[in-house]
Amino acid sequence: MIIAKVFLLLTVLFLHNKVLSQQPQPVLTFANNGERVALYGQLKDTVLSDIHGQLFSLNQRLIVKSKLSAEQIKSLHKDILNLQILTQLREANIYWLTLKPNTLPAVLTTLQAITEIIAVQPDVAPQGKSAASHPFNQTIPQRLAPAAIARQCKTPKVVRVAIIDDGFDFSHHEFSDLNVLFSYDVETKVLAATPHSSRDYHGNLVAGLIVAKQDGSAVEGGAPDSELIAIRQVTTWTSSLIIAFNVAKLMKAQVINCSWVMPFMSDLAVTVIDELAAMQHRPYIVVAAGNEARPACEANHLTQLDSVIVVGAKTAQGKVANFSNFGPCVDVFAPFGVLTTDRDGYRLFGGTSSAAALVSASLAQALSCDVQPTLQQLNMYWNNHFVTAS
Repeated sequence: MIIAKVFLLLTVLFLHNKVLSQQPQPVLTFANNGERVALYGQLKDTVLSDIHGQLFSLNQRLIVKSKLSAEQIKSLHKDILNLQILTQLREANIYWLTLKPNTLPAVLTTLQAITEIIAVQPDVAPQGKSAASHPFNQTIPQRLAPAAIARQCKTPKVVRVAIIDDGFDFSHHEFSDLNVLFSYDVETKVLAATPHSSRDYHGNLVAGLIVAKQDGSAVEGGAPDSELIAIRQVTTWTSSLIIAFNVAKLMKAQVINCSWVMPFMSDLAVTVIDELAAMQHRPYIVVAAGNEARPACEANHLTQLDSVIVVGAKTAQGKVANFSNFGPCVDVFAPFGVLTTDRDGYRLFGGTSSAAALVSASLAQALSCDVQPTLQQLNMYWNNHFVTAS
């Protein structure tokens, strides 16, 4: 009887181990948001997948947060070819490491075991970032009257507004008086934010609602006297996000508009965003909820941050738009479907992208009058100042 039980136990263990051996094993694992992220696939491929099917592009770079110096970091492994500082935080630096080909797993594992390394992750690009604009039906009477956001005080102060988006082309006559304080392309590392293709104009749509001049024409920007910081950032690399928000931080932006959706957020990028939000002048970081008609917390991981203001879209009747993401991660609902600047002319701009831009414009306008609205006051404003065009 005992022999039979032992035999049965050994059989169960054998089958269990066989099942485990047949399960795919992750090629990379790292900690993020208190969880273990496991990526599957072949390292020879440039795209890996997590257990939920989310795809991540991969390169030969790591991102490291540590108090160690650059020289000390580089000495930790022979396969670190180069490194640069992405940003300096209060408590540590964030470094960008370039590795020898095919050494990423080994270097990652080594650095994960070093106590002086606060955090280390591969520099990944989750696939699925998109601008939070939405096809707009021009037959719907939804346009916001410029008068609804054109209230200003007698002696407004200059406010710094950063827009993190794709390309910007300020040759449109609506921007002829615009003060572009700084432009930067995160992807090419040049002091310009110009479009790279005919589809690279989402930044212009956002900019029109915030900083187009008020001259009685088709488009009236909500805060046209602002100093604009134009940041072109079109990819989802963790390093690109860190650089983009670090530029906004270094330029001391007071309002930062992000009309796009992220399916994954690295803790390292979140640290930079949180430190930006905690600066002495308390900038507003405005994020579009997204247009998937899903809970924003799930669809757009940028909305999970306590340090940002998340904007959904509502109809002229005050209801959540049928495409807008929703739920506890959304802080404010604002109108959508507004006439704005396109390449050489104008177009209606829909989705939570337009709603977020309107909220950014109202915040910049308030700051120019020395008013720093609370979230409650912001909600009251957009609940009481919804005026549709006649």
